Amino acid sequence: MQNAISDDLVELLQKAADQGRVVLVLPASDQSAPDQPAVSYNSRRAMAAAFCQIFGLQRAAGKALAALVDSDFVATEDLHREISPRGVIKSSSKSLHVALCRLRHQLRPYGIGIATIFGLGFRLEDGSRDKLQKMLAEYNQRFTTPPAPEAA
Repeated sequence: MQNAISDDLVELLQKAADQGRVVLVLPASDQSAPDQPAVSYNSRRAMAAAFCQIFGLQRAAGKALAALVDSDFVATEDLHREISPRGVIKSSSKSLHVALCRLRHQLRPYGIGIATIFGLGFRLEDGSRDKLQKMLAEYNQRFTTPPAPEAA
């Protein structure tokens, strides 16, 4: 049995469509755990820039975090290349570990962790990716929500 759609809802949806907005209406069962991330970034660079703004990170730390969000696992050499200028590794692997130590310290207050897979690389701890995606969605919301009309 389908619920009747109120005229108010139809009017709101029509206004949104007229303004060029996209409205997603998910079934109740899909709202608790969507398969798709809350925010889709078409490049790691954009995601890294957002993380730099959200957490006050240096560029290399933002790039490392974006790489970790983008993949379930990042090899040590790949992450080192990701944070190196123009992707050329000129520093020792020790500099990567120092950068990750600082990044872990900055993310700890938010309950976000980076796990080391010894001899292989790094990954986000369980639940951290979801927290980061939620934070990206909230960050994006600040720029995609039009300001409320002023009272006349």
